[in-house]
Amino acid sequence: MKRRVSISVLFGVPATILVLALCACAGAGGGGHTTTSPPATGSGETIVTPGTVAAAQAMVDAFTAARPSGNPPQHFTVARGDFVRDAGDFDVNAYFNAFTHLSVEPGYVLDYLYRFDGMGGRPFIYVRPSGQAPYASLDAYAAAVPRKDASATGNRAYAQEYLDHIRVDDTAEGFFQLATLRLMDDQFYQYWHSGYDDTTVVCDRAGLERTMTAAGAAFNLRRLPSSVQKQARKLDLSPAVTLGDGTTVSVRVVTFTKWGGFVGHTFTISRAFPHAFLAHQTDTLVKYDCGVQF
Repeated sequence: MKRRVSISVLFGVPATILVLALCACAGAGGGGHTTTSPPATGSGETIVTPGTVAAAQAMVDAFTAARPSGNPPQHFTVARGDFVRDAGDFDVNAYFNAFTHLSVEPGYVLDYLYRFDGMGGRPFIYVRPSGQAPYASLDAYAAAVPRKDASATGNRAYAQEYLDHIRVDDTAEGFFQLATLRLMDDQFYQYWHSGYDDTTVVCDRAGLERTMTAAGAAFNLRRLPSSVQKQARKLDLSPAVTLGDGTTVSVRVVTFTKWGGFVGHTFTISRAFPHAFLAHQTDTLVKYDCGVQF
């Protein structure tokens, strides 16, 4: 079944989008959660941009501004190991001041360990019961929380497990914010090799120009190649959220990284809580590599 839906895209120009029926996938439930069914929306699909593309870009900008910039506090890098944050360190719960359509499952609080191995350092975000003390190490966390993937090791065994405890208010804006959180969540207090992770969601022309200017200024590169800029300005950067038949949601966003270029991401997410990420497809739209290694 096909139907045409008219929406406003970049710069408010009307566009007609051909919508193909999605195959609804069953959501994967997490242990210890009560699954709540969202209200029925009828047959077919609705594609919306979260507010306007400018509003979506403003959400990303607010999220980025909420994070600390610069080097990690010295007490995180004095020796190899895992470190609990001090009272004066960044509180990751500040993310919810920017992403107001998201919230932590009642009874839990968001926290992080800082992991430093001498070659790189970055936060490991997790949730814990609100009345429980922070975990002292990843080993302590692992002893208390079952692995989601028994074959995975290290950080990967528990990477982004906390997302199972993040609630969306069943809006397009909320699912856009959840996808953005997954892509950009731990990009603070990055040390050395962790700096390769610079994926940034780009939603509109103003965000694109700022992103390209910043990328060109990094490492004294002066500017991105004109061919990359020309191709990037032709992209449809508009985020799209497809609210399906009550089972799944599809979110499409475009990101930029200095070590890869512009990439389209399409997520399939369980609409009911817990909002499991069921699929993630990527498509390189404009290739770029700054060539810097460290």
